[in-house]
Amino acid sequence: MNAVDEIEDAIRKLPDEDQATLRAWFAEFDAATWDRQFERDVADGRLDALADEALRDRREGCRLPSPWIRKHAAVTDAARYIKLVEWSEEDGAFVGQCPGIIGPCCHGSDEVEVYRELCEIVEEWIEIARREGRPLPPATAGTGFARPMA
Repeated sequence: MNAVDEIEDAIRKLPDEDQATLRAWFAEFDAATWDRQFERDVADGRLDALADEALRDRREGCRLPSPWIRKHAAVTDAARYIKLVEWSEEDGAFVGQCPGIIGPCCHGSDEVEVYRELCEIVEEWIEIARREGRPLPPATAGTGFARPMA
C-alpha cells in the first residue's frame, strides 16, 4: 500500500466532523498552493499576454470575456444544479442540500462553509454517477426552480 492509499484509508475511517475539518483545512491548503503557483506564473511573465488582451478589450469597451476565455471556460456539471443552504431552527445550524441530486447532506454554523461543503458533495456525487455510468438528473439551475420560493 502506497502513502496515498494509506491516507485515503485513514480519511475514510475519520468521524464525519473530523472529515469536515480536514476538508476545510485542505481547501485552504489547496488555495494557498494555487496562490503560490499563480504568483510564480505572474513573476515569470506567463500571464502577460492574457493580461494585455484583457486590458486591450477593456480599452476597446469589450464587455464580453476574451475569445480565449470563451473558448476554454466551461460550465461544470455541478453548476447546473441549484444548491440551497438555509438555517434550521430544529438543527440549530445551516443545512445544505441540492434538490434533484441529494437531500440535506451537510450542516454547520458557518453558512459559507456549509455551501463549500455542499458544492464538494455535489461534485463528488456527479463524479460517482459518471463513473458508474448513471445518467445525471435534469438540471435545476436556469429552469425557474427557485422562482416559487421568491
